[in-house]
Amino acid sequence: MSRCLVFLAVGFLWWWGASLAGSPLLLPYPQAVLQRFLEMQGWPLWSDVLHSGFKVLAVLLIVGFLGVFLGVLLGLNPRLYEAIRPLVISIQAVPAISWLGGVVLVLGTGWRAPVLIAVLVFLPTALFVTVSGVQGLEREILEMAEVYGVRGWKRWRYLYAGALVPCVRVVVETIAGGAWKTVLVTEYLCGSSGVGVRIAWARQTADVEAAYALSLLAVLLGLGCEFLLRRSAEALGRRWRLYST
Repeated sequence: MSRCLVFLAVGFLWWWGASLAGSPLLLPYPQAVLQRFLEMQGWPLWSDVLHSGFKVLAVLLIVGFLGVFLGVLLGLNPRLYEAIRPLVISIQAVPAISWLGGVVLVLGTGWRAPVLIAVLVFLPTALFVTVSGVQGLEREILEMAEVYGVRGWKRWRYLYAGALVPCVRVVVETIAGGAWKTVLVTEYLCGSSGVGVRIAWARQTADVEAAYALSLLAVLLGLGCEFLLRRSAEALGRRWRLYST
């Protein structure tokens, strides 16, 4: 009930703002945006949604695998982590737009440039979260495991994996929604297909209703992706706790 009230309030504020703006070029009415969205229905639109979704999925898989793998490696080697940490921080500090020129020059326009830029944006976060999880294990626990002969697979199963499951959940929740935003922005600037390219064409042709409709679609896709991945991460955590007991 509360969510319905929120949506109704947002719709009313949107309609009120459009009436104050007095021009559909500034802020179109919500009914006009909805009508334009219904007019765009068809395979071309959903084909672009699938293209963008494929890129987001590739970003999540690459960041998840590399972030956890490198995070474990660096978490177990503090000296190596301290040596590489300034480089990772430098990569994290570079805005996505700053990667654009060099990446497009090397890879050209297409699906690879948005994926690589999004990976460069989110990989440092995944790495730092994983390193914190590995280093968060108390030294006394590790020493106790050594005394009682808990080594190899058992150590990974009962100690490190237990520390990594919450980290993986944090990584997923952090990058799930942001991955959509970053991919669409890079599609808008250098893509050849996807929702971001459609938004760029809507802007160039002054199709304001289409631009708003596609932007709202992007928001819904980001929220849906974040919700599904968060629920999947929660289910993974529950299953792992049952498995490890």
